[in-house]
Amino acid sequence: MREIAFDRLVNIFLTGILSAHAKHCIFLSHRDDNQSSEATNLPLSVIISDSAPTKLLECLAAPTRMSQMLYRTLIFFIMHHYRSLSDVDASVMMDARLSAYSIFHCQTEFTIFSNVPRLDKAPDGRYQWSFETKESMSYRWTMPLKHVSRIVMLDAMLALEQHLYELKGFLKFT
Repeated sequence: MREIAFDRLVNIFLTGILSAHAKHCIFLSHRDDNQSSEATNLPLSVIISDSAPTKLLECLAAPTRMSQMLYRTLIFFIMHHYRSLSDVDASVMMDARLSAYSIFHCQTEFTIFSNVPRLDKAPDGRYQWSFETKESMSYRWTMPLKHVSRIVMLDAMLALEQHLYELKGFLKFT
């Protein structure tokens, strides 16, 4: 029995699970700069698919590309955080829900990154915002996909879907 082509299998699965949040997700092909599914609102998640075997340099560039796509989202998180605070409260830590997740997957791996704004203290004592992209989960797999690989991906995608649902509620997005 032949398995469905990798890119179709994973992309069908991802778009199906995230369909309720489609207007807040951007789906990209690693080799194409055009969005295959345009987020009509502020993107809360970016998914990059690479169906062809990738070179190491291309895999390393994916988190940077996803961070760029989420830049205005992270700026919005900062504005949302400080909109509800007084000057006295400015030292309050940002709510942990204000993070955007991005996914990179190819024929050999499935990786989820967390993208968050971060407040850093500069050497001169002033504070400045930066953005951090951290690998949250990485899973290597082989083709054809084994059942355990599908379960790991399903578990990760359900957690991401739950985060998107809660984040949209917290930000009062429809």
